[in-house]
Amino acid sequence: MAFLYLLGAFGLYLGWRGFRKMGATERKRLLRYGVAIALIISGTGLMVLKRSPAGIVALIAGLVLLGIGVRNRKSGPRPAPARQPGLSRAEAAEILGVAPDASRQEITAAHRRLMLRLHPDQGGSDWLANRINSARDRLLRKS
Repeated sequence: MAFLYLLGAFGLYLGWRGFRKMGATERKRLLRYGVAIALIISGTGLMVLKRSPAGIVALIAGLVLLGIGVRNRKSGPRPAPARQPGLSRAEAAEILGVAPDASRQEITAAHRRLMLRLHPDQGGSDWLANRINSARDRLLRKS
């Protein structure tokens, strides 16, 4: 029996180390899923024990946390943000971190690198993504 306690303590220790290495959004997601699964399990248990109203509430709360049966407001199509009209080539190059006379490949690589970090789905803002896209469009145009 002591072996199981030691094994459990070691598992908790490893889990804590992994949890500390996670980013803030990953921690939030893991905690949300953990709470949701705990609510679903406890709700199911309460329903088995004939405490249906409390079980149903816990089950529904768990499902809502998981996003099952509820339309997530972020899952729908987003309206495209308005483009910034006046962006000079020098400003566009500064935004992307390239020279104003950079090649198409350099511009595309810089755009991709920034969007991987700053895309709204990755925690960036719509405004930043709009500026990065505007800068790419401006530099890829011939004028």
